[in-house]
Amino acid sequence: MKTHPANALLQTIGVVIAFLGVIAVLAIVPQFQDVFESFGAELPAITQIFVRGRWLLWPLPLAVPMIAAFVRVRDEDDRRRGIVGLIVGIAIGFGLPFLCTMAMYLPIFMLAPA
Repeated sequence: MKTHPANALLQTIGVVIAFLGVIAVLAIVPQFQDVFESFGAELPAITQIFVRGRWLLWPLPLAVPMIAAFVRVRDEDDRRRGIVGLIVGIAIGFGLPFLCTMAMYLPIFMLAPA
C-alpha cells in the first residue's frame, strides 16, 4: 500500500511538535532544580518524576508514528493516519510542557499557607 504524501507530512509535523515539547521540558526542569535543592523538603511524586527522569522523555516523540501506524486506512487517499499523527504530536508537544510546568510549580504552591 502506498503512503499518501500528506500523511507523511502531517506525521512529520507531529513528530517535530512533539520534539519541541520535549526540548521545552528539558529547558524548564534545570531552572527549577536549584530551587528544589534549597527547599530541603520532600517533593511531590510527579515533580520527582520530571526532575529525575527527564532524560527518559527523548523517545516520547517516537510515539507519534507508532500510534498513527495503528490507524486503519480504507484507501490510499485516506488521510486519517496523518491527522492522527498530527493530533498525537500536538498533544505531546503542548501537553507535556504544560504538565511539566504544573509539576515544577506544585512544590511552590504547597509552601503557601492554606
